[in-house]
Amino acid sequence: MKRVYAIGAMVWIYLEMAVYTLKHFIVKSVIYLVFDEKKAPTEGRFFGYLAD
Repeated sequence: MKRVYAIGAMVWIYLEMAVYTLKHFIVKSVIYLVFDEKKAPTEGRFFGYLAD
């Protein structure tokens, strides 16, 4: 019976790690996209003025 608990605990830890990694990745991607979109137009305008 202990062996079953050990395997269950390992599976649970792996699942927790996978979910945490996935959440972290999604949050990072969303933040990157949002900030990138906000930054891009101002940078584009700024460099546009410089080019002119």
